[in-house]
Amino acid sequence: MNGVAIKLLLKINEKLREVAPSNAKLLSIERYFLLDTVENKTLFHLINGTLEVVDTGEHPPDIFISTTEDELEKILSKQVNPLESYSKGRIKIKSTFMDKLLFSELLT
Repeated sequence: MNGVAIKLLLKINEKLREVAPSNAKLLSIERYFLLDTVENKTLFHLINGTLEVVDTGEHPPDIFISTTEDELEKILSKQVNPLESYSKGRIKIKSTFMDKLLFSELLT
């Protein structure tokens, strides 16, 4: 797992710890996220309010995220808004509309 994937994991877990006590729905969500950067692919599993890394062949992803490591770094450091990156095509998310909103909420 590369540095930007580790940062994403830490950021989302931090956000989950902040909002989960007041949002029981987040604790019940189970999703697989595949992060596909030009350089690497990382599969994450969201379960019981925690995000973890799993083997990429373990499960088909519910949410497919495609971007560059540089763009993801900018999103994580709040240099750019994730919705702005999405609207400009710099990050592509294939999922249901509700899962796109979930991912956006976890990044902001």
